[in-house]
Amino acid sequence: MNFLIDFILFGACLGSANRSTYSRKAISVLHFFTFCCFTILWIFMSVSASYTSDSFSHRSWMNVRACPYLFNHIFKGYTPKGNTDINIYRLRQDAKGDLGKCVQTCCDAGERSFKEGQLRADEDDYIEMCNAIMMLKGECYHVTCKLSATCAPNKNNKSKDSVMVLIRPPSTADESQGWEDIIDLSEDVRGLQPSRR
Repeated sequence: MNFLIDFILFGACLGSANRSTYSRKAISVLHFFTFCCFTILWIFMSVSASYTSDSFSHRSWMNVRACPYLFNHIFKGYTPKGNTDINIYRLRQDAKGDLGKCVQTCCDAGERSFKEGQLRADEDDYIEMCNAIMMLKGECYHVTCKLSATCAPNKNNKSKDSVMVLIRPPSTADESQGWEDIIDLSEDVRGLQPSRR
């Protein structure tokens, strides 16, 4: 990154040098080169800025009212503690590569609960309860956690590109138990407080 900035500044200095020492063709090429470098820098900064924020405080796509229990933090490099034998992971094709849509579709799923007596069932017999989302390699997964402990963020060195967001505590959690209590079950993020909205 520093190399790119130095290179651009060097090009800008050359462009402002005495024009009589350069041919018109060389100046045109230099201006085009400088324009391309600034464009690449602008794109790089725009893309990296959209992925560096760890909260949803200024996300225009976030309908906060639909998500009152959202833990306002993006867990980068984390996955839910519970694997596919414990939690239920649903691939959402409609939110592929879009963190905002992945979160919003989970929020919009509403406060649904398990059918009485069923903690696991076939897709057709199951009423979705979305507790968290996980994005892995651009794929959006809605996660239904069987227990509070299985929803706790877990640092995953094998999936460093994964992203996790806590949407609503599992229905099996004590009603007084919020996300702060649940994430305290994870040594990696114990004591983390959500960002202010």
